[in-house]
Order: sequence, then C-alpha cells, then structure tokens
Amino acid sequence: MAELHQKKVKLEALVNDFQDNNEEYIKFTKSVEEKVVCVLSNAKVFLRYALLSITESVRNDPERYRPIFYNMSSIID
Repeated sequence: MAELHQKKVKLEALVNDFQDNNEEYIKFTKSVEEKVVCVLSNAKVFLRYALLSITESVRNDPERYRPIFYNMSSIID
C-alpha cells in the first residue's frame, strides 16, 4: 500500500511539474479559458450552445425526454 501511495505522489508531482513548465500546456489552457470567457460573456452565443446541447441530448436519448414533451402537450391544450 505504501508503494502505491509513493507512486501516486510521484505521478502527481510529475503532472504538476508538467503543468507549470510546459509551454504548450500553458498556451492551451489560456486559449480554453479565453474561449470560455468569450462564450459566457456573449449571451447570444451562450444561448446558441445551450440550445445545440439540448437538441443533441434529445437526439441521443429521446426516451429520456419523452415525459417532458408529453407533459408540455397537456399544458398547451
């Protein structure tokens, strides 16, 4: 068990060192952060992504969302 813990600690140190010193990793994370901030600060883009996400979820698993649409039809009538 101690050996496993030692390996875990070494791997965590390796990952931390990589994250702190790797130029490509730093560029990538900054790019992702900028994109997220841009999308979240632009309401129109944010709503577009939200709608696309919902649409894709319904397409992937329509049975899961059937009760929502069933209940909506009784509200509309």
